Amino acid sequence: MRWQDDAACRGREDLDWFGDDLTFSTARLCEGCPVRLPCLMEALPRDDYEDVGVWGGTIPAQRRAIRRGRLTVEAAWAQKVLA
Repeated sequence: MRWQDDAACRGREDLDWFGDDLTFSTARLCEGCPVRLPCLMEALPRDDYEDVGVWGGTIPAQRRAIRRGRLTVEAAWAQKVLA
């Protein structure tokens, strides 16, 4: 079984996961997702230029900060407002 099969976002094509206007309201669906961490771990190894969309309840700017050691995963998940 793949982690994607248990994702809260599975089948939610109505949400903007990869658009130019990503907000935390889109990522909010991830808060109770049982596979939020595996989803995030799939995105973190990507290069910045390949890293787009919402993954594991985070947006690209948060993942860049996590990669650079400026933000913890827990702190990223606690953020509620897009700066």
